[in-house]
Amino acid sequence: MFPSSQLFMKYAFIVACVASACFASAFTLGSVSPAHAQLGGLLARRVSVPEISVAQVRKMQQQHQKQVDSAKKQEMPTPDPAFVLVDARSPEETEVSVIPGAITVKQFEAQQEKFAGTTVIAYCTSGYRSDRYAAKLIDKGIKAKNMKASILGWCAAKLPLETLDRKPTNRVHTYSSQNTVPKIYEAIH
Repeated sequence: MFPSSQLFMKYAFIVACVASACFASAFTLGSVSPAHAQLGGLLARRVSVPEISVAQVRKMQQQHQKQVDSAKKQEMPTPDPAFVLVDARSPEETEVSVIPGAITVKQFEAQQEKFAGTTVIAYCTSGYRSDRYAAKLIDKGIKAKNMKASILGWCAAKLPLETLDRKPTNRVHTYSSQNTVPKIYEAIH
């Protein structure tokens, strides 16, 4: 039997060899090796994604609406918001409902130049997919944030939802029956 320090050294050597092989094959062959695919997530650089709360997003929406109302009263052009809500859920989920004013990833990417200089606030069901999407945007140099608790947090605050054609609804896709929302909503999964 090996003493614990020898066992540790043996395993450290194996891990170092596998990691070295992963990166060597990825850089020299220009592709991702099976080992890199398995370990890449552990070894990859992680982008820090700023978070924003449901309450902060709601306040930003309300402030923008006040600016729009004021511009209309003064017969001035309607100001663009300083942010865009991007729903990072699947088409099946977004067809049920979105947060008011939100667009899908597909819609955002089709007209990305329109939102240059705008902060992207990504959300999904609970925040995991939107965090990953926001990290990709940040890697591309786009200012992005992840909405904490995402649509489940929005519903927990009993805030309104709408369909993609901007009609009010109380239906929400919860992704799983494990995710619950207040009774004012109809959960779809």
